[in-house]
Amino acid sequence: MSTRGWEHATLTDVRDRRTPRAVSKYRNVKTVIKTVIGGVTVDEVFDSKREAAYWQGLKAREHNGEIIGSAPASRGSRCCAQSRIGP
Repeated sequence: MSTRGWEHATLTDVRDRRTPRAVSKYRNVKTVIKTVIGGVTVDEVFDSKREAAYWQGLKAREHNGEIIGSAPASRGSRCCAQSRIGP
C-alpha cells in the first residue's frame, strides 16, 4: 500500500516534503541591473547572468563610441501582427 509508514507522520513532516521550486530549462538566474538614466534609477531585468554581462559590455562599447544606439530587445519586438500570410 502506498500509505505504509505514514502512521506517525506529523503535519510538519508533510509540509517539508513539498516539491522544490521548478528549475528553469538552462538553470539561468534572473538578474537585475540598476542603471541611472537622466538622474533616474532604472532596474533592467535579464533572464541570465550571461545576458546581463553581455548587455553591460555593449553599454561600455557604446560609451566608448564603438557602437551607436544599443537597446534591449523588447518581448514583443519579434511579432508580425500586421503582416498577412497566404493569398
